[in-house]
Amino acid sequence: MSRHFTELETGTKQWDRADREATALLQVDKAKLVAFYQRYLAPNSPERRALAVHVTSPSSSSAVATAADSKLTAYIKDVADFKKALPNIPLRDPEITL
Repeated sequence: MSRHFTELETGTKQWDRADREATALLQVDKAKLVAFYQRYLAPNSPERRALAVHVTSPSSSSAVATAADSKLTAYIKDVADFKKALPNIPLRDPEITL
């Protein structure tokens, strides 16, 4: 029931999501996984990127002031709205493309 509730809550209504994800996962082999790691996650990879998350209290204005100059800073004021705006990962409507 809980997996179907998530589909209703997010509005995606992909009732076969688990089966589709399992099918997609079966197409990933060790070579693809190692290549992905070496390209995006390995410490010496030129394409590696890092994400830093800093959570502050709404009453704390000092942290907001120090990060205000950064063009890469995004402020999330409503977590629920932010999550609803995210794409359906790893599957997107109408069909998965591998």
